[in-house]
Amino acid sequence: MVTATARPDRLAGLYAIADLPHPAGLDPVALALALLGERPRGGPGPAALQLRAKRASTAERLAWLAALAPACRDAGVLLVINDDVDAALASDAADALHIGQEDLGEGGFARRRARLQELRERAAGRGRSLQIGLSTHGVDQVREALALEVDYIGFGPIFATRSKERPDPTVGLEGLTAAAALVRGALPIIAIGGLDEARAVAAIRAGASGAALISALHRADASATRAAAAALGDLLVRTYAERAQLPPGKTDAGLDR
Repeated sequence: MVTATARPDRLAGLYAIADLPHPAGLDPVALALALLGERPRGGPGPAALQLRAKRASTAERLAWLAALAPACRDAGVLLVINDDVDAALASDAADALHIGQEDLGEGGFARRRARLQELRERAAGRGRSLQIGLSTHGVDQVREALALEVDYIGFGPIFATRSKERPDPTVGLEGLTAAAALVRGALPIIAIGGLDEARAVAAIRAGASGAALISALHRADASATRAAAAALGDLLVRTYAERAQLPPGKTDAGLDR
C-alpha cells in the first residue's frame, strides 16, 4: 500500500472525491478510476482519491476499495474511505480513513483523543498502518487536530457547498489562511467546500496543501472525467510548487498563471 507521511507535500494538489451515487449514473469503480486516470506514478492527476458513498453498505464499499487499490498503489495515490471504520479495518485496501468531528463523539479533548486512539489500536491489532484524516471547521478544531496528531486535516467549507445536507458555516479564504498559519507545515491541510478550478488555485495560494473537489469534477462520461481530473491535478501541483518556492512569510497572490 501507499506509505503516507505527515509532510504537507504528500497531499499537495488535487484531493479527488468520488461521491456516490454519481449524478450522471457512472458506475462507482468506473468513476473512481476515471478520477485516478491511467498514468504512471507521479503523472498528472490526484494525490488522493476518497471514496464517499453515504448510501452504500460496508460490503459495497469493501468491494469498490478492493477494485481500486491496485490502480491507486501503482499510481502512488492515497486511497481514502470516508467515515466507514469497518471498511477501513476489514482489509488492507484503504490507506486512510477520513472522519468528521461527529465521529469522535461528544465530550472533551481527553474523550476524543481516547476515541482516536481506539481507532489506531484497532488498526494496529489487525496489522494495519492506517492514516487518519479529520474534518475541521475553524481554528479551534484545527488546534485540537494538531494535538490529536491526525495525519492530515480537511478544512472548510471554504465557500458555500451543496454536497452536504447540513453544511457548516463557510470559513472563506481568510479562515483558510489563518488555519494554515496555525498548522505551519506540521501536516497537510486540505481545503474543501464550494471549490471550482479558480477557487481551488486560490485555496492553495492561501496556504492549503491540496484542494478537495467533488461537483467540479462531475462530467457526463469517464473520458471527460479523466481529462478534467488530470488537468486540474497538474494545475494544482504546479500552483503548490510555485507557492512553496516563495520566501517564508510571503504570499503568492500576485503570481501569474
